[in-house]
Amino acid sequence: MPTKTKHRTPRRAALTAALAVTVAMAAPAGALAADPPTVGLPTIIPAGQQSPIDVGGNHLRQHDVIKTGTQLLRWPVAMHGASAAPITLTCPDATVISGLGNQESTQVYAAPTAGAHFYERTLNVTLVTPPKVDPNAANGHVYALCRDMAVAPLAPALGVQEKRARKAGERIPLDVTGNILRRGAKIRSGSQLIRLPAMLFERKAATMTVRCLPGTVIRGIGMQKGGTLAARLASNNHYGHRSVKVRFSPAGASRFNASTGEIYVLCSAR
Repeated sequence: MPTKTKHRTPRRAALTAALAVTVAMAAPAGALAADPPTVGLPTIIPAGQQSPIDVGGNHLRQHDVIKTGTQLLRWPVAMHGASAAPITLTCPDATVISGLGNQESTQVYAAPTAGAHFYERTLNVTLVTPPKVDPNAANGHVYALCRDMAVAPLAPALGVQEKRARKAGERIPLDVTGNILRRGAKIRSGSQLIRLPAMLFERKAATMTVRCLPGTVIRGIGMQKGGTLAARLASNNHYGHRSVKVRFSPAGASRFNASTGEIYVLCSAR
């Protein structure tokens, strides 16, 4: 059975604001600002039990057994109007939040605030309601998967290629190593530039395979400036093949447990 957590993680300010009632006699009800959401004490659903929800990006689906090194936390939440006030979700010591989840047909959904980062112990989120649900009386649960990175480490990953590639004649947004293309140059006939998100964890370098579409080969790669990843061809790999191994490493002084960036791959006809 799920057990109540003993660590003190809820934000007292959120609870205090939710319990306080302000009466404004002179102002009409529609002019009152919404109170922050109420956030209750979390319940822990530990490893070995079944997950009641899907948690995207973690290979955890509803009814799957929660794996060793992870636990699912569930917070009861109640809204008191359409408030943009953030709430802070906190995992137990030595764990980080690796995903959010919601129950089907819930009245309340959680979304990370701008600038919030996964893979930290805390995550700021805002609560929203679906259409036709009154935010003044909506309630439900918010779930977060808490992960001990020492026990359940995450593998480096390349994301799904963006749907639209940059085609011949379009301007290139960055320098492409292994090719004479520079930022602002036009992509040549028979070529296209695809973009893949990449992620490393715990500032560990890793080698991953990058592929072009069938019938094309890789002529060069590039990384957009401003990310926290660097990339170069791995040893004994060469352009001119459909797939190459790329060595990714952390770059910059990111303080987060995940280094992220986007690799651009120039694919050309053979």
